[in-house]
Amino acid sequence: MADGLLIAQSLRGTPEAFVEVVRRHEVAIHAYLVRRAGHQAADDLLGEVWVRAFGARHGYVTSHEDARPWLYGIARTFCEHTGELARTETQLRPRKPLIPGMTLPTGSTRPSESGQ
Repeated sequence: MADGLLIAQSLRGTPEAFVEVVRRHEVAIHAYLVRRAGHQAADDLLGEVWVRAFGARHGYVTSHEDARPWLYGIARTFCEHTGELARTETQLRPRKPLIPGMTLPTGSTRPSESGQ
């Protein structure tokens, strides 16, 4: 059964139908939260994402079969509002120029116009 139908069913008085949506997408949403907020924070945030998604079911367009993009949006918005964004490895690591011998200005990700 499509996610949209399950969400519609949960809105019509069978809230347990939403549990199947959670089951289908919990691994992907948790992995997304790990990438955005780190492993420990993701464990804490995941439950809150489901609570928010359940509360937002009335706004879901039930003709959409796959709820994953909608759930990613809820997770992203929640992370942004709680400030639970981890710095990615590339943000922590100094950037290297792609062209050998070219230098990057301090704090920049682009080469200077002079190439030095």
